[in-house]
Order: sequence, then C-alpha cells, then structure tokens
Amino acid sequence: MAVFASGGGYVWPDGSVQSLSPPSQPLGALVNGSVQLIGDRPLSFSRLYRTQPWVAAAVHLLQRQAARLPLHTFLPSGGDAAYNRKRTRDHPLAMLLAAPALRRAPIDFKSELMLGLAVQGNHLERIVRIAGEPVGLERIDWRTVKPLLSTDGMTVVAWEITPFGGGPAEILVPEDVIHFRWPSPDGPLGVSPLQQLGVTIRSEDAAQRYAASSLRHGGMRGVAIRIAPDFAKDTEIRETVRQEVFDHSGPDRAHRPFVLGGIESVDTLPVQTAVEAELINQRKVNREEIAAVYGVPPVLIGDLTHATYSNVAEMHGMLYVTVIGPWLSLIAEQLHAQLVRPEMRWSIDGVWAEWSLDEVLKGDTKARMEAYLIGLRAGALTINDIRRKENLPPFDDRRADEPLIQTNNVAPLSTIGNETEGQQSSQAKALEAIASGAAGVPAAKAINALAKALAEHPELATA
Repeated sequence: MAVFASGGGYVWPDGSVQSLSPPSQPLGALVNGSVQLIGDRPLSFSRLYRTQPWVAAAVHLLQRQAARLPLHTFLPSGGDAAYNRKRTRDHPLAMLLAAPALRRAPIDFKSELMLGLAVQGNHLERIVRIAGEPVGLERIDWRTVKPLLSTDGMTVVAWEITPFGGGPAEILVPEDVIHFRWPSPDGPLGVSPLQQLGVTIRSEDAAQRYAASSLRHGGMRGVAIRIAPDFAKDTEIRETVRQEVFDHSGPDRAHRPFVLGGIESVDTLPVQTAVEAELINQRKVNREEIAAVYGVPPVLIGDLTHATYSNVAEMHGMLYVTVIGPWLSLIAEQLHAQLVRPEMRWSIDGVWAEWSLDEVLKGDTKARMEAYLIGLRAGALTINDIRRKENLPPFDDRRADEPLIQTNNVAPLSTIGNETEGQQSSQAKALEAIASGAAGVPAAKAINALAKALAEHPELATA
C-alpha cells in the first residue's frame, strides 16, 4: 500500500516517490456510471439493477448460476498437468478460496464478483496478506474506487479508495488487488452492459411510466369538460369540477359514478391505449435486447413466448457451456494472472483454480448411468470414480480403483495378459486329468480331457 508524501505524490513500498495523474474525465465518469433516462433523470447502474426487472432477471441468471458452481484447486501430479492432476484442499490457494475472509463464504465471493461484473463491468478484490503470502480476499465497493492512470491513460498505476463515511483516501498498488473486467477499447476499465443498453432502458423506463400513469388514473381515457356558460367564468366552480374528476381517478376508484353540476358536456379525447401505442410489443423488444447484450436466451429469464419442452432442456445445457462459460474462464484466468502467478512459490507449485460443471451437466439418472457405463467400458472411469460422482462411499477393494478394459469380458488392467482365477482353475483340472492318464487312467479318458483343455485354452499347445 502506498501513502501520501509530504511534498506531493505517493511513497511506494520500495521507498520511491511518484506523482500520478488523475483519471481522464470520460474514464472517471465510467466508474460512477449512469444512464440518462427520459426527463434528464440520470440513474446509476446500481439503481437500474434494483429497479429494472428484466435487467435484474439477466443479472440474476449469471450471478446465481455461477455462484453455485464449485471452484476447485488442482496441482500437477507428474507429466502434462492437463492430464495428470490431483485436487488439493490444503494448499494455501485452496484454503483462501474456501474461506476468502472472516464470515465470508465462497458463495459470497463468487456472487459479489459476478454481480459487479454484470452491473458495473468491473470488480475489485483486495488481497489480504500475512508475512507476504495471500491469505484472504476482501471486496472493495466499486462506488468508492477512483483509478489513478498512467500518462497515456491506458494503465492503472494505482487505485484510490475513498471511504463512504469520509476520511483519508487509501492508495492500493495493482499488486494489492485483483481487478476483474472484460477488456475495453477506451482504457483499462471494463464497460458495464448497462452502458450499452442506454437507449433500451430509456425506452423501457418510458413504457413503465406510461403504464403506471394509466393505472394511477384508473385507466380513464382523456376527457374534455365543457362548463356551461353561466358557470364558465366562476373559477371556484371550475376548480370543484376538476377536483371531482380527479377524485374519481386511480385503480381503486375506477368506474365509480359521479354527478357534476354546471357541466354542459363531457367529451372523450382520442388518446392512444397501450396496445395502440405498440408499447406491449416494444417492451418485448426491450426484453430481447437486454437478454442479447447479456448473452442469455430470453427463455431463461422468463420469456416463454417461444418455449417448448425440448428447447428449454437444450437451453439448460447451453447456459453453462455458452452463456456462463466465458465468464467462468475470465474469472479463473484473471485469478491466475493476478493472484497465483505473482506468488513465486505458488507459481513453482503449478497450482491453479478451475470451475467444476459436473453437478449441473450430469443429467438425469438414466442418462448418467448410461454415460457411466460407456466410461467404465472404455476404461475412462473406475467403479469408485462413479461412486464418488454419485456421492456414494468408495469400495475398499483396490480393484475398484483400477480401470477396466474390454477383453472377452471386462476385467482389471492388472490381470490382462494373465489367466483369470477361473481360467487357472480350468487349466489346473485339465492338467490333472492329463497327469492322471499317465498314472493309469484309461488312455481314452485322458485324451478326451486333453482335447477339451486344448479347445478351451489353445495356449497349452505351446506349453
């Protein structure tokens, strides 16, 4: 962590003093980003997430489905790490991810990370160290963050964190934090998807306000009231009539009768309904655009217009492979680049974190058992592998951990090329019969026994 220098600039951990330029105005605006709605009312990305239902639906899909996935830690076990790996639970990285901070569960870390990326386009985690080694991660509220940029504006040299309650700002160097984001063409900060949905959200906001206004006034179409000439100039009567009409508006007072004095006529104005204004179709378009920017199929956020049983099942598999898959790769690789690789001992260990999709992609019971059978016959899975995947205790027999291979029947690899117990027994009996023939058993019986043994075990012919 850097501190302010008395003569200006910042003192870094190595003792050097360096002055940093503030962020450029456009980049600074993105940090506290907002969308300008109709009526010149800017709303922050956080408020849009809280108030726009289809934005929330898309964000929730990404956030909650990713948060439920386990993030495992692996070490190489010899040779190519992609094929020779073992899961570790006692490596410092595994323990850090299992308990990121006091009273912070892994699901909190994953959920907050995905929420920040989906709403702000960025997420910042402070690396907590003891004796120089990372032991925890603490979330930094993006609203308190100000990036301090290099002269060309393309690199974050440090992060200035200002507490909500006031007080001195804290300066963190890039090595103190993990910054998650998708690359942006404008600099080192990610772009919020809500920034790209500005026009869509303005349209959605206008449609919502139109619907709210219609309901607030009881669905009443616009009316024009003509006051009788005798009362037209009486402002008190005009106000009484106007108030009487307003008193009968609102969803709880719709269609109530009322009697007005001094009225010559009441005419209905040609006002558009929601259907006539195409607002219903427009809201469907808004929903589809929000789903498209977040990369999620509309059916998965509640748009069942084109849903069928088969395509919903296909969308479930697509969710984890196509929709959430890139986000998972982003998180895992930036964890590795900014947390694992800078730690020399961890880099030497070759440790890495990887998401597991086994639970969500394993299908129903019949499909799983058919897949297990194929894997078992091909030698890709052992019996105990299957039992572990089904959360069953493994068998104690060591042969349950050996891959099987197809010969005449499925058998452990360690027995291939050797006789099985049944074969050895059959051969022993045949050899005993042959020996008995030499010891006085009738020759015909001995010859028959030998012929039978050779038919069952041709390898005896060379013995």
